[in-house]
Amino acid sequence: MSTPEPAPSGGRPAELRHILRTPINHMIGYAELLLEDEQRPRQSEPYLATILACAQQILTLVQRHLQSSDPSSASSEVEILRAQSRGALREAVEATEALSRIETGQRLEDVERIRFAAEELLAFAVGSLPPNVQTPRRAVPVVPQSPAKIVARFLIVDDSELGREMLCRMLERQGHTCVAVESAAEAVACLRSERFDMVLLDFMMPGTTGMELLNQIKSEPGFQETAIVMLSAFDEVAEIGRCLELGAEDYLLKPFDRAVLTARLHAILERKRLQNLERKRTEQLEAAECDLRRSNEDLQRFASVVSHDLQEPLRMISNYVQLLQLSLGESASKEQRDYIHFAIDGAKRMTVLIQELLAYSNVTGRDHTLEAVDCNEVLDEIKLELGASIAETGAVIVHPPLPQVTANRPQMRQLFQNLISNAIKYRSQAPPVIRIAAQRVDRFWQFSVSDNGIGIEPEYQDTIFGMFVRLHSRSVGGAGIGLAICQRVIERLGGRIWLESAKGKGSTFFFTIPA
Repeated sequence: MSTPEPAPSGGRPAELRHILRTPINHMIGYAELLLEDEQRPRQSEPYLATILACAQQILTLVQRHLQSSDPSSASSEVEILRAQSRGALREAVEATEALSRIETGQRLEDVERIRFAAEELLAFAVGSLPPNVQTPRRAVPVVPQSPAKIVARFLIVDDSELGREMLCRMLERQGHTCVAVESAAEAVACLRSERFDMVLLDFMMPGTTGMELLNQIKSEPGFQETAIVMLSAFDEVAEIGRCLELGAEDYLLKPFDRAVLTARLHAILERKRLQNLERKRTEQLEAAECDLRRSNEDLQRFASVVSHDLQEPLRMISNYVQLLQLSLGESASKEQRDYIHFAIDGAKRMTVLIQELLAYSNVTGRDHTLEAVDCNEVLDEIKLELGASIAETGAVIVHPPLPQVTANRPQMRQLFQNLISNAIKYRSQAPPVIRIAAQRVDRFWQFSVSDNGIGIEPEYQDTIFGMFVRLHSRSVGGAGIGLAICQRVIERLGGRIWLESAKGKGSTFFFTIPA
């Protein structure tokens, strides 16, 4: 670290705070790494506690005396800071000297890093330049001790070798993988050649600054989703806000609390993990929607082929079998009459199936134009269309004035027609009485279509809306598609359909349509 000599005309307090916080961060960080080392001698703990207490005291003094932005008072506050911090810093240096006689190997290297930072701060406090102490080189990472909940790959970008080394040690102890570089050019080269879950980026760097590198990364299409966290001792609010505006996930001040740093990095990784899951799920849903769209198009094409290419042969079969029946007349044996009946009945059932498949295809197709639909007019049309069945069975359809809804008119006709036809078809011995009503429930119109028919057993009520589901013999016409069409119509409108029924006591079908 290059420590300037602050004078009354010196740099801004924010810049000096940044300069002083960096060695404070090193003192705290390496002391905590040593405290976490289970192999260290027990007698080192009091000295490490002293170092941490001194570092926290200096940090408090920095915060207290370097807050003013008034140049006239800044110089006097700096002198007070120097005077009040000398004692604590001398105590910290003495603690490192004591630790140097206790520790060995890599732990001794960490003690030297702490001493280096403490002597830099002491040089500032006594008003002289720091001694020429060589920055210790990085040692081999230790075995992870506290595995992180989410293991990630980090790119650390910091011009301070001590800062890079300390972060790598801390993260690797938790099981993460780290790559550390000191310049923006190296960082961009790494990002273009490797995949990283997160970039930890120092704000103050020579040449291309951290903010400029942040902007560059977020401007490249391939890097826009890269999580970037700014780690800096520079605490100007405007600069912090600018970094967040440019896309940084967070801005953490040095010296950082280890527990807070770990928790916030984990929260960012977890958020990114959930975002990736959501993106993958969205891609899966889009693919499924595409498949469903193709399936619907295939169904429509199939229905078109069925409608045009199968109905005509069926009509021919039915017509020729009826001609055969006429030509045989009374001379036909009972066996021949049965065969003819089976053929005509089969052709009729196949025609009904084709027509209902075509109707279902039309409901699931793309044409879903919505308009204002008067339910009273729709029911009047259906009464005319089902006039023969109503007259034959003596059915009675009762309803008060019904609301106007926003729906697809042909599909609403199909919905009411299927429900009323079923009520007539599955009648009891008594003439059918069909009651239709509607009431407002929250944001929906809730309709009910009830009858006095044969009813449906509870065990079949969950399956009744499936395709080709029929609960009765072929003596009752239909292909088992009508209720599936009803469900599809209601779901496309954003509502739902269900029923209440008991065997021998009729059924009530409920459905909702957004009001």
